[in-house]
Amino acid sequence: MKKAFFTSVLALLAAMSAWAQNSFTVNGLNYQETGVGTGKVKITGYTTRPTGVLDIPETVSPSSGGSYTVTEIADEVFSSCDNLTEVIFPSTITEIGEYAFYYSRDLTSITCYASTPPAMGENAFGTADKTIPVYVPANALSSYQSNADWSEFTRTTYITFISNNLEYKLLYTSPNQAEIIGYTTTPTGVLNIPATVSHKGKDYSVITIAEEVFAECSGLTELVFPESLRTIGAHAFHYCQDLTSITCYNTTPPNVGESAFEGADKTIPVYVPAEALSSYRSNANWSVFTNLQAIVTEFTVGGLTYKVIDQTAKTVEVKSSTDELPSTVTIPPTVSYGGKNYTVTAIASSAFYQNQTITAITIFEGITSIGNNTFGRCFALTTVNIPASLTQMGDWVFDNCSALTAINVAGGNTAYYSGNGVLFNKDKTTLLCYPAGKPETDYTIPNSVTVIGVNAFAYCDALTQLTIPSSVTSIGEWAFDGCTALAEMTVLATVPPTLSENVFRNINRDIPVYVPAASLAAYQAAEVWKEFNLQAIMVNEFTVGGLTYEVIDQTAKTVEVINFTNELPNTATIPATVSYEG
Repeated sequence: MKKAFFTSVLALLAAMSAWAQNSFTVNGLNYQETGVGTGKVKITGYTTRPTGVLDIPETVSPSSGGSYTVTEIADEVFSSCDNLTEVIFPSTITEIGEYAFYYSRDLTSITCYASTPPAMGENAFGTADKTIPVYVPANALSSYQSNADWSEFTRTTYITFISNNLEYKLLYTSPNQAEIIGYTTTPTGVLNIPATVSHKGKDYSVITIAEEVFAECSGLTELVFPESLRTIGAHAFHYCQDLTSITCYNTTPPNVGESAFEGADKTIPVYVPAEALSSYRSNANWSVFTNLQAIVTEFTVGGLTYKVIDQTAKTVEVKSSTDELPSTVTIPPTVSYGGKNYTVTAIASSAFYQNQTITAITIFEGITSIGNNTFGRCFALTTVNIPASLTQMGDWVFDNCSALTAINVAGGNTAYYSGNGVLFNKDKTTLLCYPAGKPETDYTIPNSVTVIGVNAFAYCDALTQLTIPSSVTSIGEWAFDGCTALAEMTVLATVPPTLSENVFRNINRDIPVYVPAASLAAYQAAEVWKEFNLQAIMVNEFTVGGLTYEVIDQTAKTVEVINFTNELPNTATIPATVSYEG
């Protein structure tokens, strides 16, 4: 009796354990956790019988949350799937159950990314053709060929794949590494070997170029090797006679096989990391090149110092300037140095900060970005010409450029617009910079503007009167810092615009600020706004002598005639000025 009870308890515990293990379905396959809390699952079935290619995922994420590693295929799961043509196992698979693919007679290939041959149950591939190719990582090839379960397949070979015209052999899956073994179309011009290549959602480091791969590719003119490259096989670039330069980013000279560069001109420049130059010069394989040079990271031409952004693409940014810089500056689209042509794409943050000699800057087409504070405190700068290509500008770009009177933007620019020398975003909803040196004493911000940008009017010490339209909802930090001559503001927004830090720093709080009469209380309650001498705009429209006038500019006190009344005489005179008490 006790024995029966004990057996029942064991059965109950087993059932409870199985129930506790997580089970779920993802993309038509059923999974069960191999043990509570292990984070590993096995495939136990399917909702729809798979056909064609069955690509087993490495990890799965059920709708309930979490991520699980797929490590096993349960017994007999796909035994009746006789329409499968290809099965692909991930690197995480450790076990394939008995009869798992027993009747998969139509299989034409099997691919397994596991570096250790998965354990295989009895008759796992019972009726499958054992002469079909089985693709595995190259480093594991001998392990599969000598494994009792896998050696039934007589055509085991390594996994290959193609990416961007180059064919790769998968060497390892832990770590992920690959070798270049061929190409689909004969490469010409610049051959840029990538540091990594993607395959099935994973990145593989490119560490080797196989023997003879690019032999007699006479159209190659330049080779670029990544830092990851360790080995260049024998005759790999045999008789690539048109090579004009080689660049190698590995700080350790890659191993070079016999006659790898036979036929190439040994006087061409070979660029290597500066800290590794002596290593390359003392290396027997690399010292055959007589013009070994350090890779250029910065250089100066015409008073401008450039920093290389991308060695392969040969793109640079203007980093700073020297004393040789002329007063009228042109940022060129390209620059040549050391026999190479570089494309100029950017101007770095603070590149011209506090330069006291430049008076005008023209930025050529091709420059796409300007960093923060690039021209800050350039007190002599009067004009800046921005090309259509410029699409990104940082903050404080023209901070305290006290002589700046105009920022001119090319008409085709898709990001920015200039009106009367004032810089806006393209749709004129943000006023970015009102040049500090503009001589005008009053300015009315256009009605399209909703945001006044960071530092937008800073140090505009000629400005005495300003009108902010009803459309403005926010004003950026330091926007009116240093506008010490400002004597009057009119703010037409019915809701007080939101203010960032130090918007009105150094502005006299006793100046009158005119706001809509209905909003006076709101401004009087709003932080910062309440510090000013707030006054209500008493009238927007009035009638005198039978003519109705609308106020156009409260600050300038200009009006227009918009209508008439019955009091208008037969002979009417539109006066030059009109007086109205209110």
